[in-house]
Amino acid sequence: MSRSTRTSRRHRGFTLAEVLVVAVVMMLLAGLIVPRITGLQGRRNELALEQITDLMTMFAYKESIGDQQVGIWRDPQRDAISLMILDVDPEAPSEPAFWRRDVLVPEVRLPEGVRIAEVLENQLRMNTDGEWFIKSVPGEDRPMIQVRLEAPGMDTTLTLLPHS
Repeated sequence: MSRSTRTSRRHRGFTLAEVLVVAVVMMLLAGLIVPRITGLQGRRNELALEQITDLMTMFAYKESIGDQQVGIWRDPQRDAISLMILDVDPEAPSEPAFWRRDVLVPEVRLPEGVRIAEVLENQLRMNTDGEWFIKSVPGEDRPMIQVRLEAPGMDTTLTLLPHS
């Protein structure tokens, strides 16, 4: 066996310098990628918070102008929260009014990882896992509504104060 054959067998592994370079490159890539991934989830959480705030604001606005009775409904089958309007069919005005989704206000679907931890109507707890419906009642004060959202790194309560 020649000396060159023995030397080539000995150099088949990686040197310490090569392993260190690869480790440093992997750490740099992880340092760039991980904040982007966690930042994206944070932006999704903030968007969900803004959407529910907008929905509650529209509930307050539509309730204050008094044209129609309004409500906030959670559909557990679709996991969506919608602004509802008590409406009369213009083609059958003598028929009873019915609740329909307000198409001018987008429904809210919470992103994965964000959950409604608590919903209170005038300090009464609603079932957060099932269906719930909070509505205005003509001639009465608007209810105080509190919605608490939880997600990793977020625990926020939105409050809509009562209005007389």
